[in-house]
Amino acid sequence: MTPSPDRRNLSRAELEALVKAKLAEGFVSSAILALVLANQDAHKLCATFAKPERRDSFGHVQRGLFEKRLRHAASDIDGATARVRRNHKKTSSFTEVHMNGLVITASAVQAPYKLPRGAEFRNTRARSSQRLLFALDSGVPLAANDDASDHAELLFGVLTHCQNQDGILYDARIVIPDHTGRHLLGSLDLNDQLRAALASANEESPEEQVQEPQPGVIAAAATKKEA
Repeated sequence: MTPSPDRRNLSRAELEALVKAKLAEGFVSSAILALVLANQDAHKLCATFAKPERRDSFGHVQRGLFEKRLRHAASDIDGATARVRRNHKKTSSFTEVHMNGLVITASAVQAPYKLPRGAEFRNTRARSSQRLLFALDSGVPLAANDDASDHAELLFGVLTHCQNQDGILYDARIVIPDHTGRHLLGSLDLNDQLRAALASANEESPEEQVQEPQPGVIAAAATKKEA
């Protein structure tokens, strides 16, 4: 398939609008609620650990819980499917969500607007999925176990989240990397959905309230865009 000639010239706003239009209805709110509930469960599971062990293990526990909940959330959304994939070295697995020509994975990051640390599976996905967007050479390698038809019109984004040293969530967004996986092209702010999910989780389990981020924290973070 030949890409549209203007694809490589999309503005940031146009790219963000394109990704937003591809998101299946209900996916974002379901995915963010899955994140909040995974965070809540991770706090409960790690509560009995001593502080050093809690600090070292919390992120791993939360990631495992979130990846599973993310797959379940996607399975309930019309037009969305989820797959478990292995990383390049076959040492760990991750979840890919597919919908309307968009592929989403999930990662924790150090700060808003940051891309996840380098990983071969994300770099390969970025190369293979973003290639049509930028009219790249069709010979770039596909993600492992993918058929070429999977990439007819795929875009790649990462659902990222940030939390402070106490494990309190304070930012969520979908970031869009370029074909190298190293540079940010766009970002969809999901903090309204994060606040709504935190409120919903606290209403359902008032005895195990998840602390909501202060508005000023998100507002300050929003000014720290990738240069």
